[in-house]
Amino acid sequence: MRVKTIAVGLIMLLLLTGCQNDNSNSNSQMTLESFRSRGGESMSRRISVYVGEDNLLHMYDSGQSDTIVLCNKADCSHEPYDERDNPDPTCNAALNKELFSCCVPVISGDYLYLFGQENMSRGVVYRENLDGTGRTRVFTMDYQVGMGNSVYVTNNIVYAEAGIPIITEDNLGGAGTNSSYDMLLRIDLQSGETKEISPISKEKFQSIDLLERKGDQLYYSFSYRTLSEGDDDYSTAPEHYSIYCYDLKTNKQTQLFTEDELEGLTPVGMTESSLCTFSKDTGEAFEISMKDKSRKSIYQPPEHNAIYFMYNNRWIIGDMDKEEFSYLEGKELKVLEDIVSFSNTFGNYAEFYKKDGTCQAVYGSSLFTEEKEIILERK
Repeated sequence: MRVKTIAVGLIMLLLLTGCQNDNSNSNSQMTLESFRSRGGESMSRRISVYVGEDNLLHMYDSGQSDTIVLCNKADCSHEPYDERDNPDPTCNAALNKELFSCCVPVISGDYLYLFGQENMSRGVVYRENLDGTGRTRVFTMDYQVGMGNSVYVTNNIVYAEAGIPIITEDNLGGAGTNSSYDMLLRIDLQSGETKEISPISKEKFQSIDLLERKGDQLYYSFSYRTLSEGDDDYSTAPEHYSIYCYDLKTNKQTQLFTEDELEGLTPVGMTESSLCTFSKDTGEAFEISMKDKSRKSIYQPPEHNAIYFMYNNRWIIGDMDKEEFSYLEGKELKVLEDIVSFSNTFGNYAEFYKKDGTCQAVYGSSLFTEEKEIILERK
């Protein structure tokens, strides 16, 4: 089992569930976060933007260990959008009709970009200043980026797990459902130009997972499910994986592993030289060399009850029976105290939930130390 991960260069997006259409509480769960650094090396501070349970945009400043509503209006009551009671909110932090049911914040340069949905079949992008002012609708696109999609941005170019919505005659479907073709999409934030990067199998359960970024190399897995004749249950259908490397400078990509080479395996992440996978049948974890495709056994769970993540070139292993997570150092498991679940382990940031329900995101290898560098904390 693998949870999608998200990153954004000096910005990180933290994962959550897909978009909902419940207008009363659609953003009450954890939304995607955006992170960036500011200040000199001696005054390193990291800020994040997210949608809170109040359906307002919030900013977290690690330098102040505090969260503020992203609105600079004096005496503002910060009333969120409501289709009936407040369809045209005046608060800068409030969302609008096209952002309320699905909002993905992304920081790029001096701007905050908000990915939303124009309707069931088209996406929309807004841009605003980092103080919440000057929100402008900049472009629409024939794709949708949902709150469960991974995003990476560099030099005003977004690389996102996106979907081509499929709308049926009775107006059902769209992104966030099984009726969409998922792909890795390149989006120019300045021009609005889009380019499909990953292959499209035209299968309903086609999926894309960003695995890791190393320098100018972006690694992702492409998967799809196939149905046997007479079967209509995709949830139990065989899933086939292949691995690609996309070069951010040349815009060229290479297939590193075919679906035949990964038969029976599920990708987890990357190290400097290997693809990290585990067996669907036994739960055993492997590293497969990118150079010669040789396979090395890393860990065999005592029972088939493990969940795996890769972070900072280290394996993180969850024991579902004990409800605890550990990282692998050599052949020894070292417990990550007080962590009950991970929702992001991509790049330089890791996000997790603690036993008391607190959500934290930490920077770099501090995850594996007692003195964690916290860049987001919400209770």
